[in-house]
Amino acid sequence: MTRATIILKRFQLEWNRSGLIWMAVVSIAVGRTITAETRKEMEPTAIYAKSSENLSITLSFQKPIQTEQTTAPNANTPLFYAIQSPKWPNGFIPIYQTRDKQTKEWRLSRRLTHGKENFTDPLFFALPTSLKMPEGMLLGRWACEAKHRDGTIDFLHWEIARDGDIIFGRFDQDTDYRFAWLTEGAINGNKLRFKADYIDATYELEGSFIPHIIRMEGTWRHTEDADGGTWTAEPAYEIELAHWRWKRVNLYQNISPSTGKQSLSVDSPISNESQLLCQVWLPKKEP
Repeated sequence: MTRATIILKRFQLEWNRSGLIWMAVVSIAVGRTITAETRKEMEPTAIYAKSSENLSITLSFQKPIQTEQTTAPNANTPLFYAIQSPKWPNGFIPIYQTRDKQTKEWRLSRRLTHGKENFTDPLFFALPTSLKMPEGMLLGRWACEAKHRDGTIDFLHWEIARDGDIIFGRFDQDTDYRFAWLTEGAINGNKLRFKADYIDATYELEGSFIPHIIRMEGTWRHTEDADGGTWTAEPAYEIELAHWRWKRVNLYQNISPSTGKQSLSVDSPISNESQLLCQVWLPKKEP
């Protein structure tokens, strides 16, 4: 297994009227090669609605072709804008597009059925519905260092999501840890506890989240032997989100109890049964 040394040089969290701006500079040293990720400004990308053959609405970053018979009404107009990224951006929640087994209808979800995390990527990333600290700060990709009692160290990455007080996630999909998951996690104040399942092994982790330095740390143990130690985690890479041209709005989903069909609405709910999923973006209108 390849080991990398993660050196966090600078991390800054700014809070302004537009929301979160995450900034960090990370250098990753693998052997003798040092690669520093450059600072990137991330902007939301247009998402379009498309109706399939059974009139079930699906979402895509690709603009539908006007001649398609399956194109939904007003399909050439973006439904909303969200973050498209191959990595889990820190401070954002993953939104998946899944298909119900019974109704065959597509819907959006903040969570997957356990076991599907290692071969299903999020459709897009968005802001949590609450920007209260540390709701958004816990989310995203973290560079972790796990020390064993014998002095050996494992380096790995977590991709953490959150639904209320429940914490869940997966490990880096490009490593041997791609079959490991974070389960049964919870946060109470700044105290964390969760389990990590890796093939036939289970690990219990406890720790705390330290907001002012954007860091997690704690202890871990193998549930079936004496192995254990300490762990630390820091944001894995730099993110800078540009908000100045965008209006942040709520994204609601309504599922019909009779047909299971999905209806999406931006900024205001369709009915009292509508679920508030996340916050997305629309372009700001020129004054």
